[in-house]
Amino acid sequence: MRFKQLLIGCLLLTLTACGGDDTAPVNQVKAFVAATEERNVDRMIALMVPDMRRDAGWQLRQVMPRIQSIDYQDDQYTLEKIDDGRAYVQVNGILVAQMTDGQTVEYPANQLVELIEQDDGTWLVANSGFEIPNQP
Repeated sequence: MRFKQLLIGCLLLTLTACGGDDTAPVNQVKAFVAATEERNVDRMIALMVPDMRRDAGWQLRQVMPRIQSIDYQDDQYTLEKIDDGRAYVQVNGILVAQMTDGQTVEYPANQLVELIEQDDGTWLVANSGFEIPNQP
């Protein structure tokens, strides 16, 4: 009985460890989407590679005040590939945004997000493909 428990524990630990490596980029993209839905520009920028932060921050600070709410509906995340310190996560769903002028913007969200693994093992968004809603 004790051997069986030990074996199950080792299997769970192995599956968790393997899954952690593969799911880290997906979890980072989910965190980026959550920050986008919260309209938290500082958090979005913190999840980007340093080279993107200045320009992306400026653009986001121009656009976000015109957006009242953002919601990714039926969002699905697929790890496409991890190769040589780069990961690619496909995000599919529907983006719904309420603008401050009362208009609602809705369109399919089909975005391939590229992430780069940092020296400390964290993944940062390098090319989001994310579109911030604009008024039609």
